[in-house]
Amino acid sequence: MQQVPNCSPYRRGTQKRAGRISYSQLGINQLGAVYEGILSYSGFFAKEALYEVRAIGSKEGDQSYFVPESEIGEYEPDEFVKDPDPRNEQSKVRRKYEKGTFIFRLAAGPNVSASYYTPEVLTKCVVKYSLKSY
Repeated sequence: MQQVPNCSPYRRGTQKRAGRISYSQLGINQLGAVYEGILSYSGFFAKEALYEVRAIGSKEGDQSYFVPESEIGEYEPDEFVKDPDPRNEQSKVRRKYEKGTFIFRLAAGPNVSASYYTPEVLTKCVVKYSLKSY
């Protein structure tokens, strides 16, 4: 069985197994938080080859953008997000997404905090009467 890097079932420094989440055991507000977290992401299929760019001087984790291959001449070399070259670890290559690649990222802009604000008393009422059979 192949182990996925950084996804060990054991916590670092211990032999305690990480538990699985049983969503049926979560409370309404916990489920709401999971739902809101998922909604804070967006995904799309690249309609053409895209390169990832970000502002010069920004670091990993800062907002990045996707530009079509036809427009890469408009960007400085330092604006491209780069990954280690698999053929030569001493150099880096621009991060490229081929046409048809599915890109799934945390959405940018205001109000994407994935915060769940509805009071539990209201969510219980909504769930109770939504599931009630008449």
